[in-house]
Amino acid sequence: MENIDLLRNKFHNIECEWSGGVQSHLVKFDEIQTKMTILKKPLDEGDKCPRLLQTLPKELDHIYVTWHDLSQDDKTSLTFTKGVLIMN
Repeated sequence: MENIDLLRNKFHNIECEWSGGVQSHLVKFDEIQTKMTILKKPLDEGDKCPRLLQTLPKELDHIYVTWHDLSQDDKTSLTFTKGVLIMN
């Protein structure tokens, strides 16, 4: 199992590899957050979505715009993931 510092580094440096597609990117991101949860250091909900938005390629700017139009209560990682998969 990776240590927490390595996982935090991966979280802050993750980039979307367009060749793998958005689904592949979401899986990588989910693996990082699952491992952090196992180590009792789960990612804060308020950190997950903004970081994912920062990593999306320009071709997906419409997701960024749509996300910012949502109410604060609807801004969850589950809503984000579903939205990305539907809009992609």
